[in-house]
Amino acid sequence: MKVRLWTLEHSFLIDAAHYLPQLPVGHKCRNVHGHTWKFTVYVQAQALDADDFVIDFKMLKTLCENYIVFPLDHQTLNSALASGRDGEEKPFVPTCENLACWAYQTLQPYVETMSHATLLSVKVTE
Repeated sequence: MKVRLWTLEHSFLIDAAHYLPQLPVGHKCRNVHGHTWKFTVYVQAQALDADDFVIDFKMLKTLCENYIVFPLDHQTLNSALASGRDGEEKPFVPTCENLACWAYQTLQPYVETMSHATLLSVKVTE
């Protein structure tokens, strides 16, 4: 039996600054600088829902706006993401890899409780 699989993607941009303090003195990325970051969210399902969707794009766009764009756009990512669950400030090193992981962990519970789809991955480029 052939398994059907649908994968959709939604891409969006944020403009934000960051710095990478772990890099050696003299490395240009150690200093505060900005990027236009591109996030691409991949959602997958083995069946379409009653509306013939993998996921309602309006809902996916709203989730991305509310939980990624609004908190991060035009911010310094080091500070915007530097809070632990207990409210204590915890350093966050905003590399593409760490941002992708953060975005995945942020969106995954919403995608999977509000639809029958699975959040497959999040890609981040600068």
